[in-house]
Amino acid sequence: MHAWIVLGARGWLPALASGGSVVDLDGTFFVQLGIFLCVWIVLARGWFRPVLKVLESRRERTEGALARATTLERESDLWGAQCDARIAATRAEAAEARIGLLVDAEAREREVFEQAEKAARGRIAQARDRIQGEVERARKELAPRARELAMDLAGKVLGRRVA
Repeated sequence: MHAWIVLGARGWLPALASGGSVVDLDGTFFVQLGIFLCVWIVLARGWFRPVLKVLESRRERTEGALARATTLERESDLWGAQCDARIAATRAEAAEARIGLLVDAEAREREVFEQAEKAARGRIAQARDRIQGEVERARKELAPRARELAMDLAGKVLGRRVA
């Protein structure tokens, strides 16, 4: 027969090779089984069920929060895409408006230059007319005296009086 090793109060002890059973089933086994079942029922109702309920509610809250977070993340992605699209559209509108303003400014600049050039031509024409008028007036004033001045000049050049 084989020797069995059994854990006793003093450590490992070799079992008797008598061929007997290591565990004896007597009346204390059923008492211990009854105590175990009573403790199990009390713990199941007083400890396991409440703890399981807490764990289940925590799991449900966690899953609900994760689902809500996923939904919010999708919504924020959608809103972000919409905002990006609006920003792009606004930038395109601003670029078009800027180009329109530049075209208007260039047209206004040409108009102002044309008006300034027209005004300058008018002033130049007025100045020419005024100068032409002064030249004509000077000619009219000097025409009757031209003969007299020519005689005086000729006399001075010749050194004698010319008649």
